[in-house]
Formats: sequence, C-alpha cells, structure tokens
Amino acid sequence: MTRSFWFCLLVICLSLSAPIRAQERAKVPTFVKSEQCRSCHKQEHELWEQSDHSWAWRPATTENVLGDFSDISFEHHGITTRFFTRDNKFWIETNDEKGQPEISEILYSVGVRPLQQYLIAEEGGRLQVLDIAWDTESKKWYMVFPGQTDNVPGNALHWKGVYKNWNGRCAECHATDFKKNYEPRTRSFKSQWSEIGVTCEACHGPGQAHVQWAEKPDIFRQQDYLDIDLKGFVQSHAATPSEIEIQQCAACHSRRSALSGNSPLPGTSFADHYDLALLRPDLYHPDGQIKDEVYVLGSFKQSKMYAAGVTCSNCHNVHSGKIKAEDNRLCTQCHNPAGNTEFPSLPKKTYDSEEHHHHAVASEGGQCVSCHMPTQTYMEVDDRRDHRFGIPNPAQSRALGTPDACISCHQNNGLTWAERQMSKWYPDTNPGPKGFAEVFGMFETEKGTKAALENILTVAEDENFSAIVRASALERALPYGANLPWPRMAAYLRDDSDLIRGVAARLHRQASLQLRLQRLPALLTDDAKTVRFAAARSMLDVPAQALSAGQRQNLKAALREFQVSIVAGADHPNAQMALASLALSLRNAPAARAAISEALTIDPQFTDAWIMLARLDIAEKRPDLATITLDNAEMALPNSPVIQQFYGNYLASQRQFDAAITHLQKAIKLQPDDTKMVMDYGAVLSQAGQHEEALKVLSGISNANADALFLKANALLQLDRKEDAKRTILKLLAQDPGYTLPDAFQQLFSRN
Repeated sequence: MTRSFWFCLLVICLSLSAPIRAQERAKVPTFVKSEQCRSCHKQEHELWEQSDHSWAWRPATTENVLGDFSDISFEHHGITTRFFTRDNKFWIETNDEKGQPEISEILYSVGVRPLQQYLIAEEGGRLQVLDIAWDTESKKWYMVFPGQTDNVPGNALHWKGVYKNWNGRCAECHATDFKKNYEPRTRSFKSQWSEIGVTCEACHGPGQAHVQWAEKPDIFRQQDYLDIDLKGFVQSHAATPSEIEIQQCAACHSRRSALSGNSPLPGTSFADHYDLALLRPDLYHPDGQIKDEVYVLGSFKQSKMYAAGVTCSNCHNVHSGKIKAEDNRLCTQCHNPAGNTEFPSLPKKTYDSEEHHHHAVASEGGQCVSCHMPTQTYMEVDDRRDHRFGIPNPAQSRALGTPDACISCHQNNGLTWAERQMSKWYPDTNPGPKGFAEVFGMFETEKGTKAALENILTVAEDENFSAIVRASALERALPYGANLPWPRMAAYLRDDSDLIRGVAARLHRQASLQLRLQRLPALLTDDAKTVRFAAARSMLDVPAQALSAGQRQNLKAALREFQVSIVAGADHPNAQMALASLALSLRNAPAARAAISEALTIDPQFTDAWIMLARLDIAEKRPDLATITLDNAEMALPNSPVIQQFYGNYLASQRQFDAAITHLQKAIKLQPDDTKMVMDYGAVLSQAGQHEEALKVLSGISNANADALFLKANALLQLDRKEDAKRTILKLLAQDPGYTLPDAFQQLFSRN
C-alpha cells in the first residue's frame, strides 16, 4: 500500500507545478443555489421541480422516499433484506460485506421513474448504492442486477464494493458542482457539492455574477469575472450553438471516462473532461445499435440528425426534461411536407401515413420511435430508446445477429417474414448488410488477418461515415501493432475529429521512434485534452535529447495533465492500473507493483491486475513469484477463462505441458467460443507432441484465420503429412501472402 501512495504523492507533487493563479481563481463566480433562481424564473423552476433532474438525488424524507418501508422483506440469492422505518427515518437490515446482518440508515433517494434507489453512508465518507431498488411503476422491490452472481459479500460487486460506490461512480451526474475529493492515503472521501440534484447551476454555471447583474444591472462589471456573458452567465444557453448544447448534456448522457474528480463548468469542452467510449463490441452491436448502457451520446453521434445540427432541445424541454410531444408530432415538427427551415436538407414529404410506415395511424406500429428508436431495457425495468435513429434492416440483422425493430413487435413472425415485408414495402432499398456494420460484424471472427485490417481502414478513411464510426474502426486496428501501414496513419492525426486524432495518437505508440518524433509533437498542444494525453503516452519512451526544448516542455505539460487525471481516479482500480502502466513506462517497477497491489486491494477479482502482476513477475525473471501470483489469481477468480488461459500459456513456456493443457482445457470449457483460446490450446497440444489432438481442436476454426492455418500446417508437418501441410500452407499464403514462414515450411516447398 505504502509504495502505491508514495507514487501517487509524487504524481500529485508534479501536478502542482502549474497552479491556477489566485487572482484568476477569485474571479470565478460562486454557486448561489437554485432557490435564488426561483424568484425570477418561477415558470422554469416549476417545470424543473418535478423533473428527473430534480429527483436525481434527494434527502431521504417522507416526501422523497417512494419505496415501501413498512417492515417488508425481500430475498435474493438466499439473503433477506428488510425495509422498515424507525424514529421517522428509513432503514434496511441486510448482510454486510462480510456476510453478517447489519442495520443501516437510508440517507438519500436517487431517481423517480421507473425506479428509485437508495444511498447508505459507510466509513471513510463513502456513500454506497443499494442494488435492491423500488420499481415505482409496479410498486415492488427488485434486484437491479439479478444476473450478477458475484455481487455477494466479499466481492467488489457487492453493494458495499467499489463498483457500487456513489462518490466515484455516480455522484458527479446527480449533483451540482460535485467534487469527489478522494484521499488515496486513507482510501477515504471528503466529497463536496453545492447542491444535490441536477439544478439550474449544473447547466448554467455558478450564478453569483448573474444575480449581481439582475439586482443591479447598471453597475454590474462583467470584467470582474472570468468567462461570463453580459448578463453574468457562465453558460446562458440562449442562442447556443448546437454542439455546445450537446456537449453540455453529453457530460452525463454518455458512456465515458472522467478525466477529473470534479464537475466541469458548463460550456467547457467535453474532450477536456471526458474520454468517450467508442463503438466497441461489448457496448454496441456491429451496426451501432445500443447493447450495454451507453447513455445516448455515442448513439446520437452516429445519426444523420446529429450531422444536420439537430440538438437535444429540438426534442426535449430543457427544464422539465420531457419530450415536446408524446406521439408522432415530435418527429413531424421537422419530418413533414413543409419541412423545417432550420434543417433545409430534409426531404419534404409526408411521413406520418400508412403509405410510409404501413401501420394503422396512431397505432404502436405507426409510431416513428417504434421503428427508428427501438428500446433496450436496462436495470431490469428502464426502457431507453436508441438515439442513432436507424432504419430497420431484417436482412442485416439476420446476417449479423443484430436486433431488429420489426421482430421486437412481431416476435412470432421471424426475420424471413420481416425481410419479405420490407422488400414489398420498400423495393428500392438495398436490404443486405452494407457499410460499416458488415465490416464490424465480420471483424470479430477475422481479426488478425490483413483482409480484416484493410476493411476497417477502408471504413476509417471513408468520410461519408460519422466520426465516431471512423474512430471506432481505427480503434480496431490497435492489435495490429507494428504491422500497421504507417504511411496511411499520418492523415488521421490531422483529422477534424478529436475522436479520430486521439485513436490515431494511441496507434502511434507502436510506431517507430522516427515516426513518433515526426508526427506526435504537434499533438502535445492539441485543443482536446484526450488527444494531448494520447500523444504524451505514446511519447513516454522518447529520449529527451531527441526533442527540442519546446517539445520537451510541451511533453512535460501534457504528462503533468495526464498524471493529475490518473490521480483524480485513484479510488478506482482502473486508475491504479494506469498508474502502474505509467510507472512501467518510466521504468519504475516497484511503483508499478505497488499500484497493481492497490488495484487488487480495491478489487481482489480484477482480472487485468492479476495478469499484469504475473507479467511483471515474469519480466523480472521470478518464476517463483509468477506461480504464486497465478495461484492466488486462480483462487480469487476460479471461473475466469482469461486467468486459466494465461496460466496455461505460462506453464507451456516453462515446458510444464501436462499442467498447461489442464488449464487451457478449463479455459475452453468456461468460454468455448473464444477462437484465441482454442488456438492457444491447439498450439500447446502440438508443443506437447499431441499433434493429432491439436488438429482435432483446430479443425473448428475457419480457414480465414491465417494463424490457425499455420498451426494446422505445423501439426500436419510434424505428423509427416507433407502434402496436406503444403496444401494448408498454400491456403495460408492465399489469405496472407506476406506471412512469415519458418525454414521448415520453406524447405518443404524447395524440395520440389
């Protein structure tokens, strides 16, 4: 623990070399709280008061707590939780992190519809989120994550664990002017906020200057404050460009990583405070439809509406949060025969008709959102609409295994029926897979091949696709490492999108020193903090003498920002892993080991931390420590296929083949569809001399996979099946003509 904290302190000390000047800090307006706004903005305040934003976080009072606390019990996984009142307060009795019964007071409620959750105070300033919630529509208690089998006492997913911590995971988006204030040395929080709930100042900024203007406009001095308008607003949102408004909402309505522990001031750049999650396979379907909880922005950035300048307030009332109409009138304010002068490129035609949607007018099937904004249910009861505004494509859904809006209603008819209907209704539409969806769908089975790389680069280079799609394609090139076509990579570093520039800078971590020196220094002063971070990380091992004095200064400044960002998230195991990576880049193995240990203290089931620790043991040539580490990892995560796979491969490297095969068999049993695990198992079987068994294992892998073909050819050669080996090698070379073959393979052909 100590080493991790001294490394954190070192980073913090480095970060303090460029503080905000006291006179500048004094000019930032202070927060005045929403009651001050009510006197002049009564109508807006009344709309906000019953909004989801207002209910985002409230004290646990009789008016605010909606759940049944009338001494009622709820059981899940054999654990009984009792909800009751005492002394006009709300309480629960349930198992603590050690599995022992414990009574705790409910301090706060969270949310209003369709569910409400509850917060409990723990030692060290922690607020923890109970994962049993109240369904406000069905009026019952339920488990928010019933599929989680590891949210049990002693696990980090238990409601008292790090992943259910309110201060570090949720509070920023449920409060106004939130400051996390995590203390790494004591693993405690001293969190602060202006108000709980998403209040006026969460969107408009601190109101001190605006109140002064409102009270005495004749003597108000705009120059007394930093970055305010003529009426004292930090962000008035009057005549605000659509992108600024979207970024304001996106701060919370997005799947992203925070770059600080504090709420940013309204109006500041999203990319200076958050790193947006791209269209990754665990978050989105290949066609960009929502899969995991992604909170709107990543979906919306894919849409034609975003490209046309549509913004949140075109559809949502900004104070009540409600949509402007509950039926098709919401969409027909623009999609109609007269069009909308604000969006002149929109075709002028009748959309709300049976001729267009082929359903009875006003029926559920005739609602625009039913086809173009299908829902995904999260937290068991919370239906959220996909904001990519896609078009149903049953043929594509059949080919790629993606959800289809038609079948979500017509569940008994099937995709073939839906394809026929779509072909009949829209005969001029190309029904098959197209665009990036097909490429992303095929990439997961073909990654590693040159064809897959070429396909994703084709998407990345096509400016007809949205920036988030292009960046997501480029991100898929990361595993190709030094084999990337570097001449083509330069253009991405100059792209208009910070998403694309950021991924391109990450890719260049694998480029030669010469290329990095040529291309990355300019990004150290990029407008987007996410890009500066990516460039700095990719230049960590660049010799100082290879840089000019100005470049060294820019690198130092970018690294300082990056260090501050990591430390701001030190309560989370991922941040500790980032500290470990930074320490290794600086060749500080003790600090890296300490940060990894801290990550495992926070989350003993953190797979990546166990793997990284084992890699460090191996790099330091300590097989005794590596074995202990992997034994401990297996005890902490007995059902982890990744741990079993890594342990098996490590034992094979030590020529302990019997034990290696046992671990790899366990890995495949736990995750039978993982191609890489199957290939590793086949490779180790061949290393152990079990070539026939290796061929059986590898037979299920597609011949589109060049590495699998190599393993098959090698097993055939070892079995002296030379002709079969040659045919397999020819298939491999047809897939990848540049594949490097060992001498034994080349000699096989030279004998002819």
